[in-house]
Amino acid sequence: MIGSFVLNLSFFFSLFASVTTVLALKLKEERLLESGRRALLSTFILSTIACFRLAYAFLRDEFSIKYVASHSSSDLPTLYKITALWAGQEGSLLFWFWLLTLLSAVLILRWRRGDDIVDRSLPVLAFTQLFFSLLLILPSRPFERFPFIPEEGRGLNPLLQNPNMIFHPPALYVGYVGFTIPFALGIGALLADRRDTEWLKRCRVWTMISWIFLTIGIILGMKWAYVELGWGGYWAWDPVENASLMPWLTATAFLHSIMMQERRDLLKFWNILLIAITFELSIFGTFLTRSGVIGSVHSFVESSIGYYFLAFIALSSVSTIVIIYLRRELLQSQKGIDTVFSREGVFLLNNLVLCALCFATFLGTMLPLFSELLTGKKVVVGPAFFNRVNTPLAVLLLLLTGICPLISWRRTSISNFRRNFLIPISLSAIIAIPLGLKLKSLYPILGIFLGTFVLVSMISEFYRPLRRSSNPLRSFLRNRRRYGGYIVHIGVAIMFVGLVSSPLKMEKTARDIKPGDSFNLGGYTFKFDGISLDRGKNFEMVSGRLRVMREGKTVGRLSPANAFYPRTGEVTAEVDIRSGFLSDIYAILLDASEDKASFKVYITPLVSWIWMGCWVMLAGSLFALLQGRSP
Repeated sequence: MIGSFVLNLSFFFSLFASVTTVLALKLKEERLLESGRRALLSTFILSTIACFRLAYAFLRDEFSIKYVASHSSSDLPTLYKITALWAGQEGSLLFWFWLLTLLSAVLILRWRRGDDIVDRSLPVLAFTQLFFSLLLILPSRPFERFPFIPEEGRGLNPLLQNPNMIFHPPALYVGYVGFTIPFALGIGALLADRRDTEWLKRCRVWTMISWIFLTIGIILGMKWAYVELGWGGYWAWDPVENASLMPWLTATAFLHSIMMQERRDLLKFWNILLIAITFELSIFGTFLTRSGVIGSVHSFVESSIGYYFLAFIALSSVSTIVIIYLRRELLQSQKGIDTVFSREGVFLLNNLVLCALCFATFLGTMLPLFSELLTGKKVVVGPAFFNRVNTPLAVLLLLLTGICPLISWRRTSISNFRRNFLIPISLSAIIAIPLGLKLKSLYPILGIFLGTFVLVSMISEFYRPLRRSSNPLRSFLRNRRRYGGYIVHIGVAIMFVGLVSSPLKMEKTARDIKPGDSFNLGGYTFKFDGISLDRGKNFEMVSGRLRVMREGKTVGRLSPANAFYPRTGEVTAEVDIRSGFLSDIYAILLDASEDKASFKVYITPLVSWIWMGCWVMLAGSLFALLQGRSP
């Protein structure tokens, strides 16, 4: 009763805030605006109560609540009972709503009197809260009860009982929800007739924080797919994977293009458009996950909730277009780009490539749905399409990443080009050509060449200004935004080398081998030592023990397994991985009996470089975030 009551109350507070903030701005009535602010703060308190109530229901095994019974059981470990809060549609939407009210409250509590940008952003926040509170009281009620009390729950999906899934969904949600704030600030600046870049200074911090969390969510999702799904990969161009990638791409473009407006007063219209698209793609990603319109290992069952999301996306998009059109004079830039061969020109090309990647991903994701709606036949779009279209664009993007720091603003001379590019290109060729002769594959060669090119470019950009400084450490710390960006680009180069190299993996399937038998792959010998049985709180597990040897010496042991969950009747592959700097050994147990077992083993080059590059990117982002904090 308490949970449903506070959600109903939060809907009325959101409705009240939506009406009062609009009226207050129209009538210029400060008391009405203050009432709207207080109503938004109240929704945060109410949504917090609702979240704690649902978590408490999981901990107490209140199976009379349908959502609890569908995603938990009495034998589920306590930690996973808490994370079951966001395991299904109703709970994840409640968590989404709570995060939105939390971030809105942070913005309001940091508000200063007379801040017209924040004042005019409040209706955007209020209407977004109203939409999600409406979902929670109509089609997606997390506290709906059975007319009886089941003896036991169905249990949590075994695929979600993984440490990465404790942090992956919340990180993604913070990323998705966080983009609401810079979008609201952008609309607020337009409504306030602001021509300055004050809104960009605020948006940059909020966008950076959201981008960091979305990046963490994507990384953890890739890691989860790598260790849990048992197919040897980390990215399958799944629709829900793509849904998280698209706003990440446009947000990355926005973070680059705001520097153009701050430094050269360029791309005003482009910037407001980018942050609006990022917000809409965040809502669209939530729609893809929860509507079930496109099949995915990550998505929930098909639901009527998708129509609500489509209506909100349509309404918010039309409203944004109208506001931009009415304020179009504010978005006219007085200057232009002198030449493509300048830092401004490369920034613009960088933005266009990022948007092209986003559009190609969107088209490939939605093509099956569009084809089914138009022709009645569903066109299957597999990873081959995305790889064929997006890989060349990604290579071009990496090239631009290396070029940009080496050329100057406005115009670059031929002498400047020769001086800055000669050493990076030469070193890249010296490293990539010998490796290329061994790999004999185009994209890995390009990846290693361009990755080296970016690394050398970034190192030179570190070295040259710091060499001229009387106090290099002080200069480094005072320019965190610049050097943090360089660290991010170094991470991108490292990650890209891993991405283009890992498809060159070797694999071997060994069937029906007996204890004492062995098989070979990639210079390693794998000896089967036998079967082990284990039992957890809510599962039973059979493991196959493999001894990994090289040149007659044992270098490691692997124990891939299959776990059986009696509550759901499902079996999951529990892979075992021996990670190294140059390659990963990835083992899967296909099946097992008392006297024999079957295995599949991959040796994948440079997978660890992907995770290493991602964490370097995050380190650079956090370093850059330390400079330029604003309310």
